[in-house]
Amino acid sequence: MQIGMRISYYFLFLFLFLFLFLGVLVPVNSSAQSLFYNNGANVFANVGSIVYVDGSLENTISGALQNDGTITVTSNFKNDTNCTVHGNGLYLVEGDWINDGIFTGDVSTVS
Repeated sequence: MQIGMRISYYFLFLFLFLFLFLGVLVPVNSSAQSLFYNNGANVFANVGSIVYVDGSLENTISGALQNDGTITVTSNFKNDTNCTVHGNGLYLVEGDWINDGIFTGDVSTVS
């Protein structure tokens, strides 16, 4: 066998070993968390609507959130100073409810 062929097989074997070892045998955990970030806009969830946030929700910079549907947040719900949250909807918050602004519950439910 020629020397060039041995080197080619060596690099092929090395490449396959590293690919299998790094790609299959070494698990890599990565996770990302979503953020619904209202930067001062008027957000409206209509009757019957479903908003699902896999992460946190932040209502900031004089933002207004009117919920007449269902909002589910898997982490924290934060309503900043000078921001409003109101409506007749359902809020399902798995983390902390942080209200530094104005929350008008009307006939809504927070759980």
